[in-house]
Parts: sequence; C-alpha cells; structure tokens
Amino acid sequence: MKCQICQSNLRPIFHKKVMFKYEVDYYSCDNCKFVQIIEPHWLEEAYSNAITSTDIGLVARNLYFSQIVERIILKFFNNNGVFLDYGSGYGLFVRIMRDKGLNFYGEDKYCDNLFSQIFDKNNLETNTKFELITAFEVFEHLENPMSIIDYFINISDNILFSTELQPNDNIENWHYISPENGQHISFFHHKTLLKISSILNMQLHTNGSSLHLLTKKKYNFDIIKSMEKSKNIFTRLFYKIGNIFDNQNVKTNKSLLMQDWELIKNIQKNK
Repeated sequence: MKCQICQSNLRPIFHKKVMFKYEVDYYSCDNCKFVQIIEPHWLEEAYSNAITSTDIGLVARNLYFSQIVERIILKFFNNNGVFLDYGSGYGLFVRIMRDKGLNFYGEDKYCDNLFSQIFDKNNLETNTKFELITAFEVFEHLENPMSIIDYFINISDNILFSTELQPNDNIENWHYISPENGQHISFFHHKTLLKISSILNMQLHTNGSSLHLLTKKKYNFDIIKSMEKSKNIFTRLFYKIGNIFDNQNVKTNKSLLMQDWELIKNIQKNK
C-alpha cells in the first residue's frame, strides 16, 4: 500500500470501529506523516446526510472564516476576481461573501445549495479561472487529496483551506478522527503540507494548526511595516485578524446583495 500524497510505504498505526460497525485500520506514511484510511467502502452510506448531526459548528465556522477570507482577499488578492468555495454545503459561506461584495460561487456534489442557488459553479463558463479557491473542513474528507488539489490548480493559482493538523502525540484519541460519522478519512501533518507544496512547486503559508494557503504567488514580506517581523505573513494575519488593518484605510467592496436580488427576479420572470 502506498501513500496517497507521496507514494511512500504505509504502516498501520491504530484501529477504530467506524460508524459503530466497520472495523478499520488507520495507516501512516513515515515519509510525509499523512494518516489515511485505505478504501473507505462506507462513504456512500456516510454521506446519506451531507451535513452530519455532529457538525454543530457549521454556522459559527462560516461566520468566522468569512471575516478572515475577506481580509486576506482585500490585502493579497484581486478583490474584483471570481472566487470558488469548494465543498460549499448549503451555500451559506458563498452568500455571506457575496453580501460582502466578493464574487463567490460554490461547488458541492453532496449537498443541496440552499442559500446561493444561482451562484453555483455549474452556472459559470467551463473555462472560468478563479482568483482563489476556498475549501473549509474539506481535506479530511478526501480519499485521494492529490487528485482534488490537481483539479484546483488547473482552475486557480491559490488554495485557502482549513483542516486540523495532527497533534504531536496520542493521535489515536484525537477528536478529529471522528470515526462515528465515517466522513473523516485523511489526516494531515505539517510535514504533509510541506510535501504537497514541494510536489506542486507552490508556497505554503499556515497558522500551524488549522488554516493553510497554497499559492503560486510570490510575496514581498517587507511590504507590511505595521506587522512584527515574520517570515510568514499569513501566520500573523490568521492570528491577528484585526490588527493588520489598524491605522490603515481599507476599502471594502460594495455588497452584491441587491444586484443578486435583481438577477434572481429577472431569472424567475423569464422562466
């Protein structure tokens, strides 16, 4: 058996009962420390409900990330670009970001888009290039992460994602393993992300715990004088989300709410 990230050999490290009924071995790669499940045959059953009942942090997570992503885009990316939220669920994050004036669309093959139905990737031109792709609490669900990352980099140079990194010890009892829902099957280490960035020849910026950016952009880290010395601008941004804008006049985008409302009315009128 080979690692899904670096194709090195795997070894079993612990055993769990998934969804309270499937006996499953978890494997680790000694090269990149990626922990994975081999051939999770229960995924269709696990996704009979796209959003599990245990995901009680969904709304809070979307509100939290919307603040961070808005500031990252305004500071480091083209705020007039087109953005994609992959694994967008009910479309709540897309709706929030459009309300902030950022042209977001969503993509999710498992979940119905309730909050931003018109603003789905399927409604865009197939050759659309995205300024930034966001993927929050997605990577731990991926059976073959590199295939999805390859898909991302074909349509964008920048991927901002969240997934919790492995603890230093006692990974077997780590809450993020979450065997009861059967959806978490891939677990990343900081070394795993470094390996991915090396394979793709991309820069990695991370807060060291849960929020990460893979990008082809090159940044001059001397441009922000108000920040403490750091080789990793995004680490500072993730931890001090408000401080980066202290004493700076930062212009936000005009909300797309009314524009979207008119668009949806016209679509309904013409049906």
